[in-house]
Amino acid sequence: MTIKQADRDPPSLARFRRRLDLPVSSAFCATSWVVATAIFVGLSLLLGGPSESDVALGVYGTWSVEHGNLACAFPNSAVHGINDLANPFAVAAPLYSLVSGGVAALLRIGHSIPFPTSLQLGAHCSNAVQAMFDWSVSSDAIIPTIRLGYLIWPALMFGAVALLRSSGRGRRGWEPLTLFLLACTPPVLMCLTYFFHPQDVLAMGLVLGGVACFLKKRWVLAGVLLGLAVCSQQYAVLVGAALIVAAPCRMAKVKLGAGALLSVTIVDLSVILATSGRAVKAVFLGSSLVGGNFRSAGGTILWETRVSGLPLFVISRLAPVVVVIAIAWWLARRLGPKLLEPVPLMSLVATSLSVRLMFEENLFGYYFMSVAVALVLLDVVGGRLRGQVLAWIGLVTLAFNPEHLGLLSNLTNWASGLSAGIPIFLLALSLSSVALDAYRKTYRLYKLVWIVVVSLTCEYTIFGRVRPLVHVPHWLWQVVLVTTAAALAMDPLFEHFRSADVEKGLASDVTTFHRAFDSGRYTD
Repeated sequence: MTIKQADRDPPSLARFRRRLDLPVSSAFCATSWVVATAIFVGLSLLLGGPSESDVALGVYGTWSVEHGNLACAFPNSAVHGINDLANPFAVAAPLYSLVSGGVAALLRIGHSIPFPTSLQLGAHCSNAVQAMFDWSVSSDAIIPTIRLGYLIWPALMFGAVALLRSSGRGRRGWEPLTLFLLACTPPVLMCLTYFFHPQDVLAMGLVLGGVACFLKKRWVLAGVLLGLAVCSQQYAVLVGAALIVAAPCRMAKVKLGAGALLSVTIVDLSVILATSGRAVKAVFLGSSLVGGNFRSAGGTILWETRVSGLPLFVISRLAPVVVVIAIAWWLARRLGPKLLEPVPLMSLVATSLSVRLMFEENLFGYYFMSVAVALVLLDVVGGRLRGQVLAWIGLVTLAFNPEHLGLLSNLTNWASGLSAGIPIFLLALSLSSVALDAYRKTYRLYKLVWIVVVSLTCEYTIFGRVRPLVHVPHWLWQVVLVTTAAALAMDPLFEHFRSADVEKGLASDVTTFHRAFDSGRYTD
């Protein structure tokens, strides 16, 4: 008996793909939306619900917008003499606070207690943080406010649905499967449960909507959605830059840029003017501490170099944009109109988002959210699900365990057991997959490597230890995870290159044959 490495999918998986290609009814799609939402909320609650860590980045903006006081929505970052969770060491980009503030006003969160007056907020909002913090304690507004974070799931869901339908995979079995996968993706959940960064997921939903409009050649609307994404989280600039370069003509580029500029101007300029310029940093840098004097806990390669100030800003924020523009320009020249097809375009988007992580000073599990979502949708748009992508998401999950034991704000009675059980559960799934491959007399090398890596670096309880056998620093996880993510993102592009080379070779052979035949040098 011989066991060989599998180079193609088994017939059962091919049949499963054919079933996913079958159309489904609108009622079935709507039901899947509800079920996916329930899965997302349920898993979030299992992990302890929305975290209070980093809520200070946007909660004061939410309350200010709720009560019609936009001037104090973006207080200056400083130490305000309150607990660490409530201290706004930075402020997030404005869009999420504007949206959540409007919803909070409709729900009348905290309206049982009068909101601080302009006099209590202080001249130029100098006492705004302390006053709003005291008000939130009296009105019990914090928990209902952070639960508004669940609103980011519909944004991501509808963005994914729009992309699937614009690429021909919507209203088929792929649509509910994609939503279920996204709802179960730990980096997505971690934007709520590990640290409170709903603005990241909101931005990704808008990015997907922008890509969907790009595929339909609705350039202005695509630009507007991408501009709104930048107003929620600045990493969307990378996708916007890539799509402007990839646009097929000058007019399309102008319309894309004009749409983005329109939405950015309306949202960001209004906030800057209303806050007398205090929102400038939030608009251009968001919650990033890059360029300041505060040293983060990053642990990445860039962090290890101890670069700070302006050089750090240039490397971590400007260099990724330059790299993405260069990649998009090269792909546009190499692929031409084929770059505008769904798979190459999503491959460019996923690659652009992975470039961001190469230049980051910090590295947390939720940072991988945008790349994980892009890789899942890249596979679905291409009509497949690569095991390597699922393995990569699993490795991210284990490298940055989604159950945060260091925070008391959303700690549960089962948190410790869940934290220890997640690696065992994923290892059991991978071992079952390897056993199934062995039954088919095949093996997949990446699965075996994955099991070894996880056993040594992420698992400890099965060895009777209190920590893994091998400690992996953040910079090494960055090398492993970001490199593999970029490879998975670019693999479909390489497939297009190979197919193009084959077509050129065949065309060359046919031309040579005809020339030989016409000259009489060819005989059968």
